[in-house]
Order: sequence, then C-alpha cells, then structure tokens
Amino acid sequence: MHSFLKAEWKTILGVIIFCGAIFAWFYVQEMRKAEAAAAPYEYECLRAGDGILDYRIGMTFDELSDTIRDYTKTEDPVLGVSRYERADGALALNFRDNRVVSIEFYPDKTEPDSRCISDAKTWKSKNKDVAEPIPTGNRVHIIYEGLILIQEQQPDDEKKENKDIGWIVVPI
Repeated sequence: MHSFLKAEWKTILGVIIFCGAIFAWFYVQEMRKAEAAAAPYEYECLRAGDGILDYRIGMTFDELSDTIRDYTKTEDPVLGVSRYERADGALALNFRDNRVVSIEFYPDKTEPDSRCISDAKTWKSKNKDVAEPIPTGNRVHIIYEGLILIQEQQPDDEKKENKDIGWIVVPI
C-alpha cells in the first residue's frame, strides 16, 4: 500500500482537487439561486399606490397633456373627477384638481404585456386583501393596499376561479 500511495499521490491529489472544484462550482450556483430568490421583486408595470406603466399617482395634467390628447374625457361634477380614457378602453386616468388620483388598467383590452402579467401574478401571490370582496353585478372588487383588483364573477354552478379583468391603482 505504501508503494502504491508513493507512486500515485499526484493522481489521488488531482482527483481530490477535481472533485472539490466540481463541488465548489455547484455550491456557488446554489448560493446564487438562493440570493436571486431572496431578492425583492422589481415591479415594472403594476406598482401599488404609485402607478401603472409610465403613469403615476399625483402626476399633473400638464405633465400628461401631450400623452392624453387623444383620450376621451368625461366628468363627474358630484365627485369633482375628470376621467380620461384611452380609445381601446384599456387605460383610464382619473383627475381631481388637475392631479391623477387613480389609474384604471384593463389588460384584456390591449396587447398582452408580459411585465404586467408577471407583476399581477406576483402581486396576488405575495399580498393579502384588506377587506371583504365587494360584488357588483357580475364583477367582484377585491381591495388590496394601494390596488383594487376587478374580477369577473363566475356563475355558482361553475367551479372555475374568477377571472381578473382589471386593476385600479389608488393612493395608499
């Protein structure tokens, strides 16, 4: 045995170093996965209490006047709110005193945006609603902190989950 170890010590050392390098490489890969999983999710489209896409709560009418030129305007004098809705109905900005007070977004009415789909899925999995759902007609409004989720209610005889049809961003 002594003569074998004396003759093959370089080979044994090489095998140990090689196996150690493989173990270290896999260990580093697992650590990177754990760091990525622990990192906070960066919302790119749907930001609760802040905004949707390039629109933010608190923006002034003057900041958006070029962007919303083609939007349809309606007014509610009782609430003192002016509503500007995009032609396809996918986005609506609600103004009070020339500032955005809420943003409505209906993703089914426009081209699918992977950022918004990912943000919505992550938001629902990480946050809990703060009040009982509010049924209105065939819709259900679920209130989260900074967001209201609008779902289309399925008939009682169907065991399907309610379908998300829109989000309303409100200030926190």
